[in-house]
Amino acid sequence: MISSTLAQTLSSTPIFTPSVKTTASEKLVRLLTDLHHDFTGFIHQQDSISRFTTSLVGSFKEAVYASPITMIPTFYNKSTGNETGHFVVIDLGGSTLRVAVVLLALTNTQILAERSWEIKDSFKVLSYEFFAWIAERVEEVLDIQTAVDKTGGLIHVGLTWSFPVKQTSKNSGIIQEVSKGYQLTSEVAGKDLKVLIESACLKRKLEVQVEAIINDAVSVFITGEFFDEAKLAIVLGTGTNSCLPLPTRLFCQEKQVANYVQNDKECLVNTELSIFGLDLLSYATQYDKLIDFRFGLSPALIKPHMNLDNGIFQPIEEMTSGRYISELVRLVMVDFIAQGQLFRGACPLNLTTAFEFSGELVCFLSETSDNDKCKAKLSEFLQVESDILPVIEDMDIAVVKSIISVVVERGAFIVACSILALCELSQISGDDKVNVPFVGSILNHFVSYREQVEKFLNQARETLPRKHIPRFCLKHAASSSVIGASVAAAVNMASSRS
Repeated sequence: MISSTLAQTLSSTPIFTPSVKTTASEKLVRLLTDLHHDFTGFIHQQDSISRFTTSLVGSFKEAVYASPITMIPTFYNKSTGNETGHFVVIDLGGSTLRVAVVLLALTNTQILAERSWEIKDSFKVLSYEFFAWIAERVEEVLDIQTAVDKTGGLIHVGLTWSFPVKQTSKNSGIIQEVSKGYQLTSEVAGKDLKVLIESACLKRKLEVQVEAIINDAVSVFITGEFFDEAKLAIVLGTGTNSCLPLPTRLFCQEKQVANYVQNDKECLVNTELSIFGLDLLSYATQYDKLIDFRFGLSPALIKPHMNLDNGIFQPIEEMTSGRYISELVRLVMVDFIAQGQLFRGACPLNLTTAFEFSGELVCFLSETSDNDKCKAKLSEFLQVESDILPVIEDMDIAVVKSIISVVVERGAFIVACSILALCELSQISGDDKVNVPFVGSILNHFVSYREQVEKFLNQARETLPRKHIPRFCLKHAASSSVIGASVAAAVNMASSRS
């Protein structure tokens, strides 16, 4: 819906493009009405939650059974909640290396020492040199604390690795590919990640033993399970993912063998949620297709969750994550400017570069009610100059807020339906509260986004009583990439002793 602020502003303020002196209020209302319909029209159709959730469940089941690229079983035994000990955690993300020393205890878990380092694009090359650098950083953190003696024997390590590996056991995995701007050299391609870490550390006389290798989505679940008996976990930041436990009997024999899992046991599943959402192609807007041309393909010709025939295509991520929410907002703004309905038709250079309009800025503009603060923040980003954009007006802010609102509403609907579908897949139901731990700056800091997700979850609970949908509690899992890896290491050590 068009905001009351915008409606009031439109009723009294004419907009003039540099070349056309005409009141544009009616055109702007029409543009915003069309935008609302294009982004959220399908959400407000009858039974929309039920239909989209059912479609997702079907794709999930298909992928669980036979997909080699999604619904991937991982090596992890369930936590008892009683695990304790000191652990060193290595957490390699897309642009940051984090090393920490953790004291694990149910009532007093602490990060005793921690440092992080930005990884510049020029250094994103996985090689022996890169692993030597990691080992040096591990020693650096060990030197600033006393709980773990670097010369006192075996050092137990948990590893959160944000890239695909072919796991062959709970604490080993073959490096096959990388993403997020990294390059993979031939000297480490196909090598065991455990061996690479341990060998690099041994050269610095650090006797480490990698006890667990997990990814970021799995680490969120493990953290939530350890503290709050979580049933599933969500990642929603720059990217989108989820994790939950499933019986391995649901996987076909080939998938069980390929992933070294045994039948009649439960395992944690890295869903690769971002790759699902085939039905979203039918509701893609012109702006989605500008981001990814594959949104224009026929759903009958593509199955992104089952194969890579069309490359890695991530429909859910490209409609929900912070990286793409902000880019969609930028594209709509540029379109409105081109039609003379924003900033009086003047387009600052900063809006012409893809992915430069940050999620942090989108969040600020949406969450801040003070128009003067919004104008100051937006002016700073746009580098407002007198010869390009003399001033940002209240109506400009109202229009931008309305654009953000429809993009976020659609994203929240998709996230909520994903949670509902995951619950149905794993047969989570009943009147009890279900804790859903999450990580990701957009869901953590973007309060209205999170509230919209919760609104759709509550709406489903009220309108679909036969499904016995539980009450959900979204909880931010702080430092989960560190805590989760330490819990996984402790669990694996305990299972090895038993």
